[in-house]
Amino acid sequence: MRPLLPKPSKTIMVELDLQEDDLQRVVHAFYAQVRTDSQLQRVFNGAIGD
Repeated sequence: MRPLLPKPSKTIMVELDLQEDDLQRVVHAFYAQVRTDSQLQRVFNGAIGD
């Protein structure tokens, strides 16, 4: 099965004009939302730390 999204790379970041701090904000926001979702937090809490 082919992945839905390409692997993250510098090329993708350049194409999308993303800076590392932009990516960090997106990732932190994503995990903050996951931790508040009753179904997803069960999956992610075991895999991610604080």
